[in-house]
Amino acid sequence: MARIRTIKPEIASDVGLARISRESRYTLVLLISQADDQGFLLGNPRQLLGSLFPHDNDVTPEILHGWLAELESAGMIIWRARNDGAPVVQLTNWQRHQKVDHPHKPVLELSLLDADSVESREAIAKVSRNLREGLATPSRPDLTALQPYNHVPDVPSVRKKPRTNTGKYAQDFNDLWARYPKRAGANPRAAALKAYNARREAGVTAAELADGLTRYAAFCVATNKPGTEFVMQGARFFGPSDQWAEAWTIPAPSPRGWQKPEPSPTNRSTGAPEPKSALCPFCHARPSVSAKGRTEVLHESECHMFDAAVLPSTRGDHAA
Repeated sequence: MARIRTIKPEIASDVGLARISRESRYTLVLLISQADDQGFLLGNPRQLLGSLFPHDNDVTPEILHGWLAELESAGMIIWRARNDGAPVVQLTNWQRHQKVDHPHKPVLELSLLDADSVESREAIAKVSRNLREGLATPSRPDLTALQPYNHVPDVPSVRKKPRTNTGKYAQDFNDLWARYPKRAGANPRAAALKAYNARREAGVTAAELADGLTRYAAFCVATNKPGTEFVMQGARFFGPSDQWAEAWTIPAPSPRGWQKPEPSPTNRSTGAPEPKSALCPFCHARPSVSAKGRTEVLHESECHMFDAAVLPSTRGDHAA
């Protein structure tokens, strides 16, 4: 029967307890709180798990008995057996640490076998054999079985496997993602894969998406975008806006490139800007009348010839 017990401060500095794990030390405190007034409690795994760790689903019989084995090695508990063969946990030095004024009737009504008797050892050995037979099967561990008190099992660590995409379009996407233009800043692969899978499920073929990426990659190279934040994120490129389907036409380069604008032409005699009607619409130079008469206008630079009717305002000024 669980009662309020005494936990002395010295438990924190006990050298023997310091050699065992924290979980085992906590288990000792729980055992003290659940033992009867004589320091005994049944060692049935179902009862121990239910009373000590009712809400810890990750604590298995193997783990619990590993902690109990540590407590036994530290001399904190002793395994006993009742005369009916049931395993019993006895807390050592109980009377020295626990002062019970009005003890209750012992929970263990049946007499205990002597710890060193042949019957006691045979009873515990029987429990151990039953546990080994239960653990030999790959099924879920039997909570009614008791693990050998002198055996600490090797519990293999369970490592969570890295999450890998096994979708039917994963390989096609991996091939495309290796060719996707590099981008400065975020470009989450998982979001791009999700968008890619959605397009494939919608009926878009792998070849169509690959061709779209080829066009876009060439466009990025032609416009000096790779390695900058101006590269589109993959989630948008493969997304519902269908950026992959765009033409991504490469802009034609300027034949002359950028040049400094020339100043507006001025009249040579007055220095004032020439009116646009008196200037050549191509090179903005001032025309002059040719020697042939007024039917043609020839620039002084002799770069263009026009019908005189195009520039009527210049006939009088440049007549021969």
